[in-house]
Amino acid sequence: VREEDRLLQVHGVIPYSYEGVYYFDVEVIIWLLKSYPGTRPRVFVSSSSGSCIRDDLLNVTPNGSVYCSYLRNWNASKSNLAGLVSHLSAIFSCQPPRATDRTSPLEQAPQDSSRNIRQSRAPP
Repeated sequence: VREEDRLLQVHGVIPYSYEGVYYFDVEVIIWLLKSYPGTRPRVFVSSSSGSCIRDDLLNVTPNGSVYCSYLRNWNASKSNLAGLVSHLSAIFSCQPPRATDRTSPLEQAPQDSSRNIRQSRAPP
């Protein structure tokens, strides 16, 4: 993507559930282009914070580029960022993209006594 075509870069954490445990450790970068919403966003999993991206994933390349059906079928009148984030959470729940031995929390997650929340380690 040419720099002059970029409009906005959004950084954030995508929460997901894996084997009944909630994780808050997948940082993503979403690029919106000047032609957004006519063109789909570009999504990348960040490999910062001392972790690496698994190399056996269907939806994330080893360099962090995200490819999924929601992006592939992007429709300017029906697709939006909230739907994209929800879809990313669902696919990361099936295949967590990070491999890490990190033991300290990435960021403080809201506490909810009805859920088992872990934020210190990514699943295997």
